[in-house]
Amino acid sequence: MPGLIEPHTHLGPFNGLESDLETETRSALGGGITTIMNFVTTKGSLKEEIDRQQKAIAQRALTDVGLIGVVMNQRHIEELSACFDLGVISFKHYMSKPEFEKFLGWTYPDEGQVLESFVQIARHGGMAMVHAENYEIIARKIEEVKSSGRNDLAAWEEARPWYCEYDHMKTAVLLASVARVPLYIVHVSIGEFSDVVKFARARNASLHLETNPAYLYFTNDDLDLGVLGKVNPPIRGKQEREALWGGIRNGQIDCVGSDHIACNKKIKVGQGDIWSAIPGLHGLEMMLPILLSEGFHRRGIPLERIVALTASNSATIQGLQGKGRIDIGYDADFCLFDVNKEVKVTQSMMHDGSDYTVYEGRTFKGWPVMTISSGEISMEDGNVDRKVGKGKPLRCVARIPEIHPPTSSGIPR
Repeated sequence: MPGLIEPHTHLGPFNGLESDLETETRSALGGGITTIMNFVTTKGSLKEEIDRQQKAIAQRALTDVGLIGVVMNQRHIEELSACFDLGVISFKHYMSKPEFEKFLGWTYPDEGQVLESFVQIARHGGMAMVHAENYEIIARKIEEVKSSGRNDLAAWEEARPWYCEYDHMKTAVLLASVARVPLYIVHVSIGEFSDVVKFARARNASLHLETNPAYLYFTNDDLDLGVLGKVNPPIRGKQEREALWGGIRNGQIDCVGSDHIACNKKIKVGQGDIWSAIPGLHGLEMMLPILLSEGFHRRGIPLERIVALTASNSATIQGLQGKGRIDIGYDADFCLFDVNKEVKVTQSMMHDGSDYTVYEGRTFKGWPVMTISSGEISMEDGNVDRKVGKGKPLRCVARIPEIHPPTSSGIPR
């Protein structure tokens, strides 16, 4: 199959960008991934941080890396045009206040700024992305559930109920329809996404959905996972998991992204309870094994659909030229996999910069056995052999901008 494209990573928050570029792109190669998209998050100049990361990628990365800007304040909105000049065409907006606000001091735009940003992105032919959760409700729910004495993974899901995600997914679609900008909603965890797709169609909005491989594998009653499974949005129940597989089957879900962030176990678990633990998961290398084992073998998802989810769709949506397809004129990026190879996962076989894996001791059927990047073998039978600096920063190609202005009278009818 074509080399996989990982559309959702966060490199640098805990180990530093340069270190993560080496270890996490090495991990990507271990999973058959030849291209990753990394979110650029800074309180300072977004343009300057994009420029810094592109230079670091050229020196440190083992895979090709494209960048996605995170709009956190008014200055970032004013820098959008300059970011497009650097080849960044997609921009994420936190329509929530993730716990990283207290851990890392990040700030977040209000909905007025989100709409203003959407309008600017549309004018440049870019794509808007959102993390959709209503944090005003979540903040109260957290205190309510926490006061009950609960400390399990299901408590975290109860504190971030499905309707918070549903609410802001529909709000994001509404704002995108007003701004006339393509919208990409990251890490969808709820079965109600199908209603959001219908809503988008009724508003003539262009919508793309991404889910997380962890949502396709775990459920919130997995006692072995515990606080290590804390993530936003949360891991939910079996019904939601099967609904997501249904969206993969029928094509409503376009992409799978790991939302990968590397840290060691001591940092992750905080004080050992679900409330102090750091939100976030890592699992670059597990994207394809989960889709093969749980999708192809267990649920009959066609291999062609898995290729679309992990390569061709992201290449098209993210404006990645030469990616996501095996053909003359495309990058010679390949993943060779053994669909019947069974592997019991241990952290010692992973290639990332973390000291644990949430998949420890679990067995999967279907595994990548060789990664070829730009025509060179970079992983074979689990052994990554590629010199630092062979990856390159990617410039994404924008769509043709909309020629008409945003709607001024409300929702298109």
